[in-house]
Amino acid sequence: MKMQRCWLHAAIVALLFACTAATAQTADIKTLAETLKKGGHVIVFRHGATHRDQADTDPLNHDNVAKQRVLSDEGRALAKQVGQAFVTLRIPIGKIYTSKFNRAIETGKFIGGHDVTSSIDITEGG
Repeated sequence: MKMQRCWLHAAIVALLFACTAATAQTADIKTLAETLKKGGHVIVFRHGATHRDQADTDPLNHDNVAKQRVLSDEGRALAKQVGQAFVTLRIPIGKIYTSKFNRAIETGKFIGGHDVTSSIDITEGG
């Protein structure tokens, strides 16, 4: 449980750091969380950790998940923790857009808690 709490704090800090860096302002965590609670922000994430020994062997066929690098258990767990951090901090999540790769779709669902819209426009090589 202590390790989970450590990861949750790390996810929150990473989220808040990323938002702070993107706005090029110095903000304390409480102020930043309050700002994010108001909504209207675009927050960008990279997919969670994957299995390093896997490769995308059919990268143009996004429906063939068996030929894609997929999330590892740690990647799934961290994405769920980030999603829980949004819930805990009461940061609203609107539409979620992901690439066509399953690892991004899964990450989006775990973070947002609902369906995502995948698009070739934000897919590597698309």
